[in-house]
Formats: sequence, structure tokens, C-alpha cells
Amino acid sequence: MLYELIAGSGAEPFIQFYVAASLLSAFIFLYIGKRFSERIPRKFVYLHFFVAAWSGLMYMSFLPNFRTIVSDYVWYIDWGISTPLMVTALGLTAFYRSDKVEWDLIGGLAGTQAMMIVSGLLAHTAESNIATMAFFGVGLAFLIRVFYLIYSPIMTAARENSREIYSKYKILGLYIILTWMAYPTIWFLGDPGLRILGGFGTAVAYITMHTVCKYGFGFLNLYLLHQLGGEVE
Repeated sequence: MLYELIAGSGAEPFIQFYVAASLLSAFIFLYIGKRFSERIPRKFVYLHFFVAAWSGLMYMSFLPNFRTIVSDYVWYIDWGISTPLMVTALGLTAFYRSDKVEWDLIGGLAGTQAMMIVSGLLAHTAESNIATMAFFGVGLAFLIRVFYLIYSPIMTAARENSREIYSKYKILGLYIILTWMAYPTIWFLGDPGLRILGGFGTAVAYITMHTVCKYGFGFLNLYLLHQLGGEVE
């Protein structure tokens, strides 16, 4: 199972690093929100805080003596909550200071992302290679849909909002797309797929991408919002 594979792979120092980085990032997000409360809306601060705190909490169950009944599904529990929140922050950035927030687009983006994670869980727990590849293919289709929503309708909304908002959103959208493209590759080559990377390689690859993607995106989002200046909503 996933816990035995990861816990016995020798990746424990990397997991410890990730848990510490997650909790540290969470508190830094809160500090940034308090320090620049007049320039960064609290909803963005809380979204990124929760992503970091949640992910760190989930990964604690990979550490010795912290195993729980859900440890074998921690990746998907983590991703199923944190990644929809990330794209929610992205969508809210597109409509920042807009008179009307198109919640149907943001909800569709977050929901599609959640379905992509569920597809990965089903592929990981499938009992035949055919089912694994089928669910993996469905997950890829959902991921393509996520990229489409980010790059087309929501980016169009950001462009119509204002030139300044559009320039910030475009950076964030491309950051998400480029970093998230690595995830299906790691999944396919790692333990859930062909097992070429093995437990250690899969764990280290995911931890590296989590750090770059989740916390890099969070700090970048808050920095770009701070650059917009002016009073918060």
C-alpha cells in the first residue's frame, strides 16, 4: 500500500522537510496578510494559508508513528482539497475588483479539478491495468479541461476586467499550467503507474513539485496582488 511504500522508501527526511515547509509557509501567509492587510484581501491569504496547513497536516501521516486509517490515500485527500482551493484563488484573481464575479466559471474550474483528483484515486486503486489506464485517461481529460478553463474563458474575463488584472492573471495561469503538467508524468512513471521511479523517486518528485507549485503559487499570488496597490475590496 501507499504508506508502506513511501514510509519505507528512505524519503522520510524529505517528508519532514515538506511538513516543516508547509507549516512555515502557512504562518508566513498569515503574517503577510496582517502586514499588508490594506493591500491584500484576506480571502486570498486564508485560501493559501489553508492550502499550506492542510497539505502539511496530511503529509504528517507519512511519518513514523503518525500513520492513520487514511494514510494510504493521503495524496488524494491532500490534492482533492488543496488544488481546488488553488484554482479558486486563481479564478478570484481574474475577477479582482470586478463588479461581477462569475462563480459558475470558478465553480466549474474547482469542480473539474476535484474530479481529476478523484479519477487519479480510482486509477490508483483499480484492480486491473485496463481500469487503471482508463481512469488515468479520464483524469487527463479533466486536466485538459482545467487548462482550457484557465487559459480561455477565465483569462478572457481577466482581460475584460482590466489590463493590469489580466497581466497578473496571465502570469499565475501560466504558472499553474506549466507546473501542473509535471503531475501526470510523475504519476504515470511513479508507483501509481509504471513504477519506474519507485517509492523514493515518486515521493521526492511529488514533494519537490508540491513545494514549487503550492507555495510558489501562493507567494506569487499575494505578491502580484500587493503590486496592484490601492485599497482592498
